Amino acid sequence: MPMLHYLSLRDEFLAFDPDLVILWYDQTDLQEDSWFQKNLLYDEHGRLIRADPYFRGGRFDHWEWLKNHSAIAKYLDTKLIRTVSKIRILGLRGYLKTKLQGERAKAAIARLKAAQKPSDLPEYDRFFLYRESATEESARPYWMVSANYVLLIRDLLAEHHILFGGGFCPLGMIVGPDQWATGRVAWGFERGRAYDASVALSLYQEFSEAEHIPFLNPLESFRAAGKTEKLFYDIDGHLTPAGHRVLAEHVLRDPTFLTLLQTAIRRAAGEPQHVAQSR
Repeated sequence: MPMLHYLSLRDEFLAFDPDLVILWYDQTDLQEDSWFQKNLLYDEHGRLIRADPYFRGGRFDHWEWLKNHSAIAKYLDTKLIRTVSKIRILGLRGYLKTKLQGERAKAAIARLKAAQKPSDLPEYDRFFLYRESATEESARPYWMVSANYVLLIRDLLAEHHILFGGGFCPLGMIVGPDQWATGRVAWGFERGRAYDASVALSLYQEFSEAEHIPFLNPLESFRAAGKTEKLFYDIDGHLTPAGHRVLAEHVLRDPTFLTLLQTAIRRAAGEPQHVAQSR
């Protein structure tokens, strides 16, 4: 996710002195960026120090610490506290109805919150960009949380004269009807259906063009390969070896990446540079 990528880049990866960095953005990163906002710690000058899961709103969270150090506390959190939280959101009747229908509570909550559009929608639904109710206008305020961290990454790399590009990392349910077949159902998506990517893709493209960030989009390469190959694991949605191959092959022939690579080579050789623009 951009927030943690920024901190890792700033505190660890710059030591490797890269010539070029590509940030592959997974649209579910919106949820993580939203979640970790409350765990951020700042110094007295307002400088971001780190994201610490044991702190919440700048204060040490004893319960969070206990969950990670006590099996009993973790069990109570998983089986009792989270269940109570779900009942509060859905209501007892709604929760029981969901269970009787064999639906996962998180899918019902995601559907409810997508309709309500609360300010913290990504925390409830990591796939809200692919709901039928999603529009560019309604999703843009949520996207800007991640976008601000992408800009921090870009500016940090610019300070160190490192080239930067952004990549759209597709999810199985927008690649093909049989990709990530099992896991999608837990979130209320249908098997045998490929979902629309236009809202998520438009937001990222629009942002990249406005901020002059070179943009890589392998979606069509994935869709073509996905007709005959399994590119995502059914349960967790991560890339299979075939999926990693498709991504690598796309990058190696993507004109935007090749232009960035040529610029990096010229820069290393001290030749006149042409910095790629987003397309």
